[in-house]
Amino acid sequence: MSEPAEAMLSPNSQALAVINQLTAEEWRVTMRKPVSFVLWGLLIAMLAQVVFPSAGSGQERKVDRSGGAKYYISLGPEDELMMKINVWGNVAKPGQYLVPSGTDLIALLSYAGGPTESARISDVRIVRATGKEHTILSVDIKRYLKTGDASLIPTLMPGDTVIVPATVLHMFSRFVSFVSQTAIIANVYYLLFVRGR
Repeated sequence: MSEPAEAMLSPNSQALAVINQLTAEEWRVTMRKPVSFVLWGLLIAMLAQVVFPSAGSGQERKVDRSGGAKYYISLGPEDELMMKINVWGNVAKPGQYLVPSGTDLIALLSYAGGPTESARISDVRIVRATGKEHTILSVDIKRYLKTGDASLIPTLMPGDTVIVPATVLHMFSRFVSFVSQTAIIANVYYLLFVRGR
């Protein structure tokens, strides 16, 4: 005796045969939950990327929070006095840098690879801890580049944190990107679940 044709098919082929027999409405009902889960997952991933842009960037940074010495001696050829400075924001390589004592803001930004195209260099901030108080300095690098006035650029102190903010245009473009991606997901949801009713 010969076996039925369906029994001779592989499990994958049997699944495809069942799927081919479904009507459009049965297919829509069958796929509603998995597609809904995928769409919600994509929406959450995009939202996480907008809210936490550095999450998942693959760059792991180790920060010494022990509150140790303010200056360090480098045993290089020049035996320089070194200090830790933090660089955040829109620079090519943000992170913590060990720089020579007396380094100014322009030199530090050069160590960090320079500002990115989306950096707002007219309002670079330096957070400086002086004892128990914090001072925030605002530096207009754009003005320095126009005038060449070196007195506009401060010398950094140990433990300073330099923050290079983004331009309004950059933040707006990130928002528009998020809205467009959300609109695509909403459109797919509408086409699969709402319009088909």
